[in-house]
This record gives sequence, structure tokens and C-alpha cells, in this order.
Amino acid sequence: MKRQLVMLVCCIQLLALLLSLCCCSMNTIITSNKQTETIEDCNYDEITDKVEIVFRDADESLKKYGYSDIYSIPNSLSKHIPYEKLAGKKGKVIELIKSRNGISSFFKILVENCEVVYAYTINNSEHDINGTYTLTEFEKANKMISSYIWINQNAWKVRKQELVTDNRNISFPLGHLEKVEVIGVYTKALGYTYGLKPFFLIVRKDSGEEGYVGYNNSFFFSFNPIDESWDAKIVESIKQQSLELGMTKEQIQLAWGLPDDKSRSVGSWGVHEQWIYNETYLNIENGVLTSYQD
Repeated sequence: MKRQLVMLVCCIQLLALLLSLCCCSMNTIITSNKQTETIEDCNYDEITDKVEIVFRDADESLKKYGYSDIYSIPNSLSKHIPYEKLAGKKGKVIELIKSRNGISSFFKILVENCEVVYAYTINNSEHDINGTYTLTEFEKANKMISSYIWINQNAWKVRKQELVTDNRNISFPLGHLEKVEVIGVYTKALGYTYGLKPFFLIVRKDSGEEGYVGYNNSFFFSFNPIDESWDAKIVESIKQQSLELGMTKEQIQLAWGLPDDKSRSVGSWGVHEQWIYNETYLNIENGVLTSYQD
């Protein structure tokens, strides 16, 4: 009985300690969010060696969420920055701040009004800060206007790309390797596009429909990947994302994308490879598809 009482007292003391730490932490968070750090005379325009970003505008359905990964202090438990405070403003990524535990990292960003904010990052890339886009990528996208791209439906495994519009109830289908013309760039975040970032290309189909596709190099080819010398039957199979015996490895990847796994063996007969897509096994002999099991 005495032993149980001692254990109970220890548990109560531990719980009290945890509650105390939690309260202290919450007080720190609330206090730290009352005021954003500001650098007087920050000379924003004179900083030319840093990546410059723009805080992305958003439609009405997203504004209430603010910038979910951007904070007044480098702490993901603090309150994120509200939409109105940053929308449309520019910023320069000053430095990467890594936490002591090495798990979380933040970019320190100097906003053009000389305020400082911190953006949580997973891959430590300035080009992938949630809710922003870089001016460099925006300028590259603008240079694509009046050119053509070929849609890659293998890029997004969870769903097919669609040509979305300003009306969430209206979209148009896009074929694999369908050729569309780039006619503009659209930077506003839309709440019904499954988080596509950093912005959109405005494109036009040959049939005349216009809409948005995500600006991401994996979503499209900037050149026609189909070789004019290829057999018409194989070309049609690629566009339908189906297999055809006799396909080369390049043609298989155009049809189905990169395999989930693969193996390779070499012998006097040549080179045998097995590519695995989900539960389908492809047998490739000397670079040519000879059979598959599904």
C-alpha cells in the first residue's frame, strides 16, 4: 500500500510539472505572436543576393486559413500569419534556421516592409515554401507564353490532371501527352485544386477550352516526347497509357512512368530486366518488352 501511495505521489508531481511546462510554453507562444519582428532601415531593395519570393494571393475559400506554414517566430506551435498581413507582398529568404533536434527547419524571410517572418520547411528549398512562389520561377513561366507543352498524366499518381477553371464546377479532361498552348500565368491559389503550387499556367486546348494546369516540371513536357519514327500503334498505346509488346524502355516509361521497382540480370543471352508497377511485372529483354504478368 505504501509503495502504491509513493507511485501515486510521483505521478501527480510529474503531471504537475508537465502542466507547468505546457503553460509556460503556451504563454511564450501567445506573447511572441503579439508583435512581428521588424528591422529598422532594412534596405530591402539593396539585398540582391537572396532568393525573392511573393506571398501568393488566394480565393475566398482559403483566406481564412492564412499562411499555414509561416509564423512570427521559428516555432510551428505558434499562430500562423493571417492572410491579410502578407498577401501580395514580396520577401527575401535571408537564411535557413535549423532546430536543435535537427527535425524542423525554418527560413527567415525579410518582407519588403522590413518585417521578419519564419517559414517552416521540410526539404530546405526556397522554391517550395508553402503559400509563396519565387520571382525566378514566375519569370521562367512567363517566357513560356505562346509556346506549347505536352501533358504528363503519369506525374500525379493519385488522380488525373484536369483543366480547371474559375468555376469549381467546370473543368475539362486532359489526355496523356495532349498538346496545349500556354497563353498566360495565374498566381492565385484556388481551394479546389488539391494544393497545386506554386502557381498555374493558363493554357488552351486545340478544341478551344481554356483553363489552368499546375506549374510543375513533372506535370508536363516542354517538348514533344513522341518520336515521329515510332510505330503508330505504339504511339497510340502510349497516349492511352497502355502496354504494347515490342515497346522500348523509353516508350514504357512514357506510357506508365517510372517503375515502382526493377531488377536486372546479365548473361550470355544478353540483358534481362523486370520492371514492377504495383502488381504488374514487365519482362524486358535487351531493352524491349517481351511479356508481362498482371
